[in-house]
Amino acid sequence: MSTPERFIAHVDLDCFFAQVETLDDPAIRGKPVIVGGERREDGSVGRGVVTTSSYEARAFGVRTAMPLARAHRLCPHAVFRRGRFDRYRELSQRVFEVCESMCPDVRPVGIDEAYLDFCGLERWTLRQRTPLALPMHWSERLARLIQDRVREETGLTLSVGVGPNRFLAKIASGINKPAGICVVRAHEAEDFVSRLPIRALRGVGPAAERRLARLGVRTGADIVRRPRAEISTLLGEFGEHLYDHAHGVRGSELPPHDARRSISRDTTFREDVPIVPVGVASMRSTLAYLTAKAVDALRRGELTCGCVGVRVRDSTFRTLQREQSLTTIGVRRSSDEVEIADLAMALFEQLLDRHRQRGAGAVRLVGVKLSHLFECRDRQLLLGSEEVEGRRDRLGTAADAVRTRLGTAAILPARGLAHAETRRKRGRLNT
Repeated sequence: MSTPERFIAHVDLDCFFAQVETLDDPAIRGKPVIVGGERREDGSVGRGVVTTSSYEARAFGVRTAMPLARAHRLCPHAVFRRGRFDRYRELSQRVFEVCESMCPDVRPVGIDEAYLDFCGLERWTLRQRTPLALPMHWSERLARLIQDRVREETGLTLSVGVGPNRFLAKIASGINKPAGICVVRAHEAEDFVSRLPIRALRGVGPAAERRLARLGVRTGADIVRRPRAEISTLLGEFGEHLYDHAHGVRGSELPPHDARRSISRDTTFREDVPIVPVGVASMRSTLAYLTAKAVDALRRGELTCGCVGVRVRDSTFRTLQREQSLTTIGVRRSSDEVEIADLAMALFEQLLDRHRQRGAGAVRLVGVKLSHLFECRDRQLLLGSEEVEGRRDRLGTAADAVRTRLGTAAILPARGLAHAETRRKRGRLNT
């Protein structure tokens, strides 16, 4: 008996943040929209980078992670929005709920994308009434039903790629953007991949692209047509996976339900902060505020972290970063704000010392990252610390309840209040 054909879908909300801004403000529909900063009174857009941009802005060369100043030069008439992440999370959750109502196995891998397992849904799909008259494979029909339902429930559009594995589904979702559908069946995989440039294949970055080009591998066809052993020699174990996935081999099924790998919060200062006592105090307050935000997201997700990282970027865009396991303070993982904040601050002081030793200039950005995430388990206690740790847990639970009701900024560590007050004066303190 033959193995049934497998279909994995990748859904990707089109220019999600910019699309939400347009959805909530129809007056800017059709205009280039850039999310990541707002226009100042003098017409400038400040510092920071582009979080996302609409297709109208991308037509001018604006790209994600581009400095806002450069984006402004490329598209000076664009609408700039700082970003409303609570609103984005709200709509993201609604989109995934719609997907779950039609496909029981949905695995979000970010705020704007998810993988869906279409296995077992053929009969259900074919029974659904639809105005679509064109003949199509049932997996494409299901993708269109999901698109229509999401649009009806949220007003948002998404693109869908369907393939025999995640590798091909992810590539396919970007083929017909925006609001497009691309289905790649297993027997079509080789032809599909053969038409792609090598850089379009997931996992092939700039360095691998240059190395492969020197060896005469420039397109997907060069991967598909060469023996598996040769690709393995060129790229090692990654090459073997690349070869198999490009040929439509199953495997690489859905990611774990909790595919989130880290939680990061950072901020770019309006002006470079000099390494002087007043500037250092300001950066410490900012880091404390960012750590509180990150820990709040950690606890809301019922997660713990095993590693804390801090990064500092100077005015020349050179970045210093340092990460450290929580085992250095005697625990494997934690969601305790005091423990995480103390370690983050210690790492920041180390980075600041390195910054001074190198004679680097003023600081442009600071950020914190929590990684090695786990679902919450019983907390590991140090011997003899049960009373202190129990009091901390009760305080943390009480703080969680207040923040859930009033927002993260309702309770902040004392060393983060100065930064919070600055944000409040600028009208930027949100939940």
